[in-house]
Amino acid sequence: MTAAAHFGLLGHGISYSFSPGYFRTKFAQLGLPDHRYELYDVPDAAAVRALFRADPALRGLNVTVPHKRAVIPFLDDLDDAARAIGAVNCIQRLPDATAPDGFRLRGHNTDAPALLHTLRAWYAGPPAGSALVLGTGGAAQAARWAVRELGMQATLVSRSGGDLGYDDLAAGPHALETFPLLLNCTPVGTFPDLEAVPPVPFQRLSPANWVYDLIYNPPQTRLLREAEARGAHTHNGLAMLHQQAELAWAIWNYELRIRNP
Repeated sequence: MTAAAHFGLLGHGISYSFSPGYFRTKFAQLGLPDHRYELYDVPDAAAVRALFRADPALRGLNVTVPHKRAVIPFLDDLDDAARAIGAVNCIQRLPDATAPDGFRLRGHNTDAPALLHTLRAWYAGPPAGSALVLGTGGAAQAARWAVRELGMQATLVSRSGGDLGYDDLAAGPHALETFPLLLNCTPVGTFPDLEAVPPVPFQRLSPANWVYDLIYNPPQTRLLREAEARGAHTHNGLAMLHQQAELAWAIWNYELRIRNP
């Protein structure tokens, strides 16, 4: 029988998350009754080390808003993607007898490769040019990485701090229709504010546009409805969510296989 292994999601305001149900179903399907997945809803990412100290069976955590960047100073090292993106959405516990706590925490970014995987399976627009990424947070940085791996440039849009502001999309050289691929990496439109929509001039969309909304709840945001009504290709974030969860499971299991051959 395998040793007990605990996992969870670190974030704040995360009662809506799909992750507990996803992993509990996985544990049941794999016959792992001693595995557990919980929500760790904490306002401060600094709590992460205390969580691992308090539970020796805690093998790994997913990380979501608002802690994807804030958690980094409390980790011991990062994988290449997390370092390049500056955001972490998966933490792996590694035993280390020389460390003060007896373990090290390694941060990974599975959002970026998960998004790249789903983009390659779905996007069939122009292979060059610039993709429009709404937002500047951790998800947007992961999207920038994925878009570049796809062979395109990434232009970030926000009310402040982006390459462009939303007003730039209304007309001129940066008009919305000049970007074949649009990715919404903001939480605007997620449950429960279902009618919210990023301030993009969606009336300029056409069948030449491909619109990917990383939101999965609801399955079709208002942005996707507006894009679909104008003939644009649309995609929500559910497949990406499943893919990043499977990548996290593979990361955590690598260490578990070493400890429990």
